[in-house]
Parts: sequence; C-alpha cells; structure tokens
Amino acid sequence: DTSVYQVSGIIKDLPNNTQFNFEFLLPWKSDDIAMLENTSWMNDRVNTYVELNEGADPDYLNNKASNILSRYSKNNEHASIFMYPFKKTWLYGEFKNGKPSGGLIDVVYILSLVC
Repeated sequence: DTSVYQVSGIIKDLPNNTQFNFEFLLPWKSDDIAMLENTSWMNDRVNTYVELNEGADPDYLNNKASNILSRYSKNNEHASIFMYPFKKTWLYGEFKNGKPSGGLIDVVYILSLVC
C-alpha cells in the first residue's frame, strides 16, 4: 500500500543545534497519521508545543491543566499534563511522575566525573 503526497513547501536546512530531526512533515489529517490517532486521553504518542504570550504565567496554566485528565479519563493515576520550558528539554527531557528525572544532563555528569 503506497500513499501519494503533494509537496506543498520546502523547509530550509535546520541549524545543527536543533533537537528536531525529520526528513519530511505530514499534515495531521493524512492517512498515515490518522491511523495512529487514538482518542484516549492516555495517548502519549504526540508531544504538543505551546507558545505562551509574553507575561503569561506557566504555573497558573499548569494548575488549570492539571485536572484535565481527571475530567476526561478514568485510569489517570500515572499520568499528568503539564507545560515545561522548551529550552530545558535538551538536557532535562526525561520525566517521571510529571517531574524532570534526567536526560542528556546525565551524560554531562558522567563526563565531568571521567575528566
């Protein structure tokens, strides 16, 4: 089974320091993406990125978002919805129970002990 796509844009090469690595982007409504779609609130296949307006309070928004799973999902005791500063995701991008639990910072720690 082969899908046919129409090229509708070309992205210039991303800088070497980006954490996004892709060869192409597909629209959310494409058949390839739609078959992965899951309407469960416990689906964590996709990260969502939000740009806040200047002056917005992330703590306030995190507090408002914290009860979304309890309203829409029954088995939510091991999941949470929260916002996290994008600039921290490269080094501190692993989470456990909604709290940063490591990431590439672990490599930095190990290398600092070795050197």
